[in-house]
Amino acid sequence: MSVYVVCYDIEDDGIRVQLSRLLGEYGERVQRSVFEITLRSEPERMELQARLEEILGNERDVRFYCLCERCRTASYSVAGERVAVFPSAIIV
Repeated sequence: MSVYVVCYDIEDDGIRVQLSRLLGEYGERVQRSVFEITLRSEPERMELQARLEEILGNERDVRFYCLCERCRTASYSVAGERVAVFPSAIIV
């Protein structure tokens, strides 16, 4: 399982809406153009990559920043709350 912060700067409203819906399937929106997502396997990552390419076309300003376990536990908000906390097990 890998956790990422995904951010983007997309001018086109249609692409932006599609992108936010797609990323919402994988995680949680934390700001208007920033998501924390969890990818459980390499095939899931590849599927997301393919879906992103379909939506984005030539637009490429989407970035993934990987959050290791240590980084996630050290992350916090200004209010002192822990952020990027994900369950250790997910039941499907």
